[in-house]
Amino acid sequence: MTTGAGHLRSSFHSRSGSRAAVGLALFAALVLGGCSGGSDGQPSSSDSPSASASPTASASTKAATDRPTRARPPEAPKATRGPAGQKRFATYVMALWGYALRSNDARALVALSAPGEKCQGCKAFTASLKQRKRAGWHVDFAGVHVRKVTVKKVDDNVYAKAKVDIPESDSYNADGTFRNTNRAHPGATFEVLMHRGAKRFQLLAFTVS
Repeated sequence: MTTGAGHLRSSFHSRSGSRAAVGLALFAALVLGGCSGGSDGQPSSSDSPSASASPTASASTKAATDRPTRARPPEAPKATRGPAGQKRFATYVMALWGYALRSNDARALVALSAPGEKCQGCKAFTASLKQRKRAGWHVDFAGVHVRKVTVKKVDDNVYAKAKVDIPESDSYNADGTFRNTNRAHPGATFEVLMHRGAKRFQLLAFTVS
């Protein structure tokens, strides 16, 4: 499956001395085996909900839309322990991913990272959204529909895997004119690696395929 700005393929290099090193190494094996092509966080085709394809011939039939939403990001769930809390955090990561696509602002998602380091996938995602903002376009993205989330322990971390539906979305230029339509991706996979810190869950890595 080709990866793009909305379908990230992260390298997940483990860091020497990091408490997440072993977990990330396993996560890389689980995730990267099923995807190929595309660079980390860079748009590759109009198949992606955040692709950078040129406007289609039907642009004139599309209604103009407002600039990217400035609404507040989704509210964080209570950081409870156990599988239920882990699933809520993973779902929250997905909600913030959708918010970032709508607003061209990944700060709320990146803020979930462990203190002093960005999650694997965050840097490329942030760079892609900044590039999009400079180019003057955004995606009218409704967010993912989460079908099912499963979680399992990976050393002292938690790996969450979700089956999600990514709806069709339209992209618009800064002046509100239609740019392109991004097709739906039913049954996509959203994966999250997290660590339960002293006060909250920390996002170590995420990928969408």
